[in-house]
Amino acid sequence: MYGDNWNKYYKRTYTDSNKKALWDVPANEAIEEDFELFKDHFDKSLPVMDLGCGTGTQSLFLAEHYTNVLAVDVSSEAIGIANELHNQNKVQIKFEVLGATDTEKAIALHNELGDVNIYMRGVLHQIKESDIVKFQQVIKTLLGNRGSLYGIEVSNKIRDYFNASNEGFSKLPKRMQQVFISNLPPKGLSPENLFSYFPEHLFKVLKTGPSKLNTNLKFKNDEPIYIPAIYALLKNR
Repeated sequence: MYGDNWNKYYKRTYTDSNKKALWDVPANEAIEEDFELFKDHFDKSLPVMDLGCGTGTQSLFLAEHYTNVLAVDVSSEAIGIANELHNQNKVQIKFEVLGATDTEKAIALHNELGDVNIYMRGVLHQIKESDIVKFQQVIKTLLGNRGSLYGIEVSNKIRDYFNASNEGFSKLPKRMQQVFISNLPPKGLSPENLFSYFPEHLFKVLKTGPSKLNTNLKFKNDEPIYIPAIYALLKNR
């Protein structure tokens, strides 16, 4: 289901319309801002996984700082686009299909790579409640004893933000509409339900706090549109 929905979205947005996803922004507006929060917690001797890499824009930044980067996404369409965009630049990144609830493949990857650090941007809020246990198993397996995870996710304040910004535009931007049409409406996370995904008996949360996800959309007055977010840095318990 996850793969089908995202494949439709990436095909419609990138292949058919020759546009970008609204969250596909330059690294200096995304992961570069996150880097200061997680760099001292990622063991540089471990591989780094960009989980939910999309078309690989943020993965390129990781490759500048870590020697072994694996970029994965549930969408084969996104991975195909990432390979086309970045392989020609001879970037040392491996792009591969992996869903955040695929426990069997997570075990296979851990057997191959050992413990990994994980960078995860805008993935968690899309996990269905019925798949949370599988998601937790995937993360625990990949992190092992030494890995750390940095995740930044859509906040539950997203709807309040857009409701309060109605004067900035007459309706949701077209690319925001496309996300909803693709059955991918962001429900958002609160600090409280973040811990329902990362319970204390399984994970040790080192840091958490408010943040934002920049977009490539703008209001009518040319101000950039961002999405309220929260971040968390954690390890296995």
